Amino acid sequence: MNKSFSKISKITKVSNGTVYDITVKDTHKLLANEFYTSNCHHYELDTFIDIKNDPKKVNGANISIQLSDVFMEAVEKDEYYTQQFPVDSDTPIISKQVRARDVWAKIIHNAHKSAEPGLLNWDTVLRYSPADIYEKEGFKTVATNPCAELPLCVKDSCRLIAMNLWGFIKNPFTEHSYFDYDSFAEYTQKAQRLMDDLIDLELECLDKIIAKVESDPEPQHIKQIELDLWYGIKDKCINGRRTGLGITALGDVLAGLNVRYGSLESVEITSKIYKTLAINAYKSSAIMAGERGTFPIYNYNKEVGHPFIERLLKEDKELYDLYRRNGKRNIALLTTAPTGSISIMLKTTSGLEPAFLVEYNRSRKLSSDELKTITPDRVDALGIPWKNYTIYHHKYKMWMDITGKTKYEESPYYKAMSNDVDWVSHVDIQAAGQYWVDHSISKTINIPKDSTKELVATIYSYAWKKGLKGVTIYRDGCRDGVLNSVEQKKEEDTEIKTNNAVKRPKELPADINFRKFRGTYYVIFVGLLKDKPYEVFFGEASKLNLLDKNGIPKKYTNGKIIKRTRGKYDVSITLKEEEIIISDIVSSLENPEFGTISRLISMSLRHGVPTEFVVDQLNKEGNIVDVNKVLATVLKSYIQEGKKAVGTCDNCGSTSLAYIEKCKTCLSCGKSLCG
Repeated sequence: MNKSFSKISKITKVSNGTVYDITVKDTHKLLANEFYTSNCHHYELDTFIDIKNDPKKVNGANISIQLSDVFMEAVEKDEYYTQQFPVDSDTPIISKQVRARDVWAKIIHNAHKSAEPGLLNWDTVLRYSPADIYEKEGFKTVATNPCAELPLCVKDSCRLIAMNLWGFIKNPFTEHSYFDYDSFAEYTQKAQRLMDDLIDLELECLDKIIAKVESDPEPQHIKQIELDLWYGIKDKCINGRRTGLGITALGDVLAGLNVRYGSLESVEITSKIYKTLAINAYKSSAIMAGERGTFPIYNYNKEVGHPFIERLLKEDKELYDLYRRNGKRNIALLTTAPTGSISIMLKTTSGLEPAFLVEYNRSRKLSSDELKTITPDRVDALGIPWKNYTIYHHKYKMWMDITGKTKYEESPYYKAMSNDVDWVSHVDIQAAGQYWVDHSISKTINIPKDSTKELVATIYSYAWKKGLKGVTIYRDGCRDGVLNSVEQKKEEDTEIKTNNAVKRPKELPADINFRKFRGTYYVIFVGLLKDKPYEVFFGEASKLNLLDKNGIPKKYTNGKIIKRTRGKYDVSITLKEEEIIISDIVSSLENPEFGTISRLISMSLRHGVPTEFVVDQLNKEGNIVDVNKVLATVLKSYIQEGKKAVGTCDNCGSTSLAYIEKCKTCLSCGKSLCG
């Protein structure tokens, strides 16, 4: 990194629907579950591409690169292109010429190695985004939401509704099966109307939030920062009325129609479904514009000739007439999100993805009463008995019930699961949907473990030419220690083993954490031995005088826990060369219930129980504002990325679990199991 320019060079961060700029020198602050993107013309792009190579700096945040057509053409022609800062300036402070293929090679190397950075074909995004017609009114697209299906301007909101396509298939898995496009068109119009209503509900909530902040006791100059944010979000909500209407269950619908996912026929059906979605969502928006009014900054003359809008208007005379007469209610309308959790509840495939697995084994924990009549198939390392069952994907089971067949090879899911579909078909199906979507689509292109870098490069290039706005490639096992398959032991060790506690030094470094739950601030001291949690003390922060006059926690982050005698501990905190001693914190916190929990956690940690086991137990019961959940959240931050987790996935039954971005995740189906 050129340090003289690191103080001014910026990348874009998206968090909770809000876009921020941060400097490259601050990338050590990149957080998990947040999204960061940098333009391929950025002067310090090399630094950003490699930012996740050192897991000690960044290991959880999602990163992507915005690629321009100029860059991709330079790659194809083996030419040089310009990197500069500011990226969009006609008179940049600094610039340089860089060989495009050198940058491309670095992107491909990292994507092949770890599935990141993801790629956004940025000129394609901007070219077909109706919202960018209103760039001067503040709707210039600058980044996307974390899953990249919704390109957004600064302070705009991510609003999503997914239509369950399975509800429109008739006589599935029979020779008389068909998709009811008329019914789908009708309910698409209703769904878009519901999306528009959702915006009004959001505005009501925003008004309540703003009123609450306005009434807070803090000085106005402190509150103004937050108020500016909320008023900015409200402004975009009012003036754009952006929606994100999409679909889920495409994989099951294709199977229900006896069509193999990835075939030419499946691409054609996908295109027809998305075309129906687009035309009728825009019809609904135009009808509402006549009833309720257009979005405030709508300008018909500005929208004339826009490539996406013109594409739609040419396809349907009724839509053309409605649009000419009324305009439209929403600045941009369509997307397709991953819909993982939604699809689990609906018992369907997710988004426009194929089925992940149609048959798998699942384990259920046996109760003591059940053990009297049921013999467990295995006993885990904690002594917990489990019974194994064969589980079928819901619609696959429906196929068996309807047809009376049981052989997978005879089913429409044969050679049509995630890892079966070739990459060309993955891209073609996404492109078929993207052609009719004004925002973007979130989808994963799965490739085998032995795939080469050249294949990754070919897929990215093909996706750009096919008009994809965003591309995610996952090479099986490419995240070392995170997304590898976990081999099960042939024999379970059921012997109970004990560990003696490591002798405690007189002094231990400690992290100081503040959390607010049930309206009260609590302090959690985590004593560390060799950088691992060894003991925990917690209680009300006010009892230790750790709050300022406004009742806000003081900026203490670390200190020392000093053992005086058995059961007597002091805490030493140093801040700006001032040392503060809190004597006998156990007595000072004065809470028997919390003291018991502290001792049990500390005893477990001292005797070598892995932190992830402790977190797992704390997450067993209660809700997010209970003390055990709060303690679990704090301790979870000490778990190594990719660490194997205990338990069974309640979605697919797999025991292949690991902590990914500090969240327990199933490595088989990808479901998050966070407590």
